[in-house]
Amino acid sequence: MQPERNRAVLFAEAGARPTVNSKGEETVTLWATFRADGYSSTEQVHISLSAAATLYFDISEALEFHTGD
Repeated sequence: MQPERNRAVLFAEAGARPTVNSKGEETVTLWATFRADGYSSTEQVHISLSAAATLYFDISEALEFHTGD
């Protein structure tokens, strides 16, 4: 795996919380606050449990790449 170059946007905080959508399905809401050039914004996205599981795996692999654990 080779790390990709990212833009000069700093995500200062990020997190996830369990949620339920309007159909009553269990989902996960991801949020991130970024700051760049004096501008700050919090964005969020609602994803399915299967997408959350894939993201969890991908984040684990990325962290392992950088930490060597």
